[in-house]
Amino acid sequence: KNEGIITSPRGEVVLAAGNTVELVNPGTPNLKGEITAPDNQALNLGQIMADSGRIGIYAGLVNQSGTLQANTAVATEDGRIMLKATKAVSVTPGSVTTATGALGIEGGDVTIASNVSSGPQTISAAGGLTVQSGLLAASGGQTINAQFVEVIAPSAGFASISNNGSGDQIITTTGMNAAGEGLAVRSGGFAQIQQNAAGQQQVINVTNADRLTLDGSAGFAGIFALSSDQTVSVTGGGANAIVIGNPTSTGISNLGGMSQHVTAGLPGQSGSISITGSAGNKQFPGLRHQPGSGDHGQVVNTTGTLSITGGSASSGISSGIFQTRAGTQEVSASAIALQGGSSGSGNNAQINAGTADQRITVGPGGLTLLGGLGGVNNIAFLNAATQDIYTSGNVTVIGGSGSGNSSLIGAPAGVAHNLQLTAGGDVVLTGGSAATTGANIGTTGGAPLAPTNISINAGGSVILNSGAGGNARIGSSANAPAAGGDISISAGRDIQLNGTTQTARIRTLGDVTLNAAGTISEGPNGFIEAGGLTTIFSTGTRLTAPHHGASFTATNTAPRDVA
Repeated sequence: KNEGIITSPRGEVVLAAGNTVELVNPGTPNLKGEITAPDNQALNLGQIMADSGRIGIYAGLVNQSGTLQANTAVATEDGRIMLKATKAVSVTPGSVTTATGALGIEGGDVTIASNVSSGPQTISAAGGLTVQSGLLAASGGQTINAQFVEVIAPSAGFASISNNGSGDQIITTTGMNAAGEGLAVRSGGFAQIQQNAAGQQQVINVTNADRLTLDGSAGFAGIFALSSDQTVSVTGGGANAIVIGNPTSTGISNLGGMSQHVTAGLPGQSGSISITGSAGNKQFPGLRHQPGSGDHGQVVNTTGTLSITGGSASSGISSGIFQTRAGTQEVSASAIALQGGSSGSGNNAQINAGTADQRITVGPGGLTLLGGLGGVNNIAFLNAATQDIYTSGNVTVIGGSGSGNSSLIGAPAGVAHNLQLTAGGDVVLTGGSAATTGANIGTTGGAPLAPTNISINAGGSVILNSGAGGNARIGSSANAPAAGGDISISAGRDIQLNGTTQTARIRTLGDVTLNAAGTISEGPNGFIEAGGLTTIFSTGTRLTAPHHGASFTATNTAPRDVA
């Protein structure tokens, strides 16, 4: 126990508690405590200074409540600190632990509740590593191995694990806490895991846990690699869920990197990703591809369901998966479900690649987009200049029940759009119950509308159903002059434009080709508007001319009834 001041410039200080102390090889002149009494404790309440030297504390329990300083101004000299315990290591509030050289912490449970900064860091916890109202900051790389990792900031507090110099930051967990979490970042203030070194890697491997949790309940909770590539994987024998945000949160929950590769579950394992918007007016809950230069992509995979739900803020902002720079966005899941917020305004749910390319692969659970069931302008959408979407199941696009709560597969306003959509089952668009709650595939907004080229191939039927207040549309928006581009729709069964009180419409200034193994039909408010040639192939068509644009012509290669 040290309650005073120990100084040893260019030397070594060892504080040890145990039954045996021995001198080791002179070539490595460390004083080593061999711990055989697990309840022994090494306690620093004072100051230990070993500038250009080394500090070692060894015991059954290590409690650092004072000051440890081992700094050096010369790169070849030591400036190292080692805290080692057979049980717990605690760095308590108000203590100071600094080293320009390496820092090593080894114990059962490791708790960091104050500032710890050094050169390269190696943390090994047979139990858990908890950073609560503390800072664990490395310069030169950081390696953490623990059963679980928690970063927790109380209201208006701060907690962080970071690397601020060259070197990778690698965090590996092999189990979970009592809540089933292999890694958790929670905040009423500001909590983060961050790689600040440009061009380096941040790798987070969560194994054998039920979930990774990011919850900025009333503050900010994030995992970031601001100018670096980031890999986050949750795999193994647990449920392998990634959970970002919760419906009662008023804060921000975000996972971002210059490039991202995010995995929840490997083939044959469970997995899921859930992203939920905030109840506060906060920004971008979800997976965010950081802005910057370079051609870096975003890859998000889960073996289970990817679900994105908009928040409930009075004036909200989108939740989802965002790519804000060059590169390809690739998303795959067994099922994907997006739903706009249930109250407030602007609480969108989206997978958004902006002006980049987007590839989405979905298993038998299919792809579902649902506009918000309350509030206004709570939209569900997939957004990219070029989209390649495949599912072995169904594609279901449904407008919501609040004004402006539409659903959309399309491109940003004013951006030319190219879509290849393939479904093993049906493709069904259904307008919502309130005004402007359309279910749409194609371009919207912009003056004038940008062209849209759309190819849809469905093993089942392609069905457009208007709703009580919302339209169903493939092609250009009806709110502006039609744009160019060709539309091709092929169905293993029927193609139906079931317009009733609102419209079900296919619209472009280019050509339209419809090919159905079954019947092609229109309801009273079904429309096909083509600036070029409309070509229809089917075993039976029921179309009437008043429902087509003036330039409509039809060429049929099978029995037909076109008035």
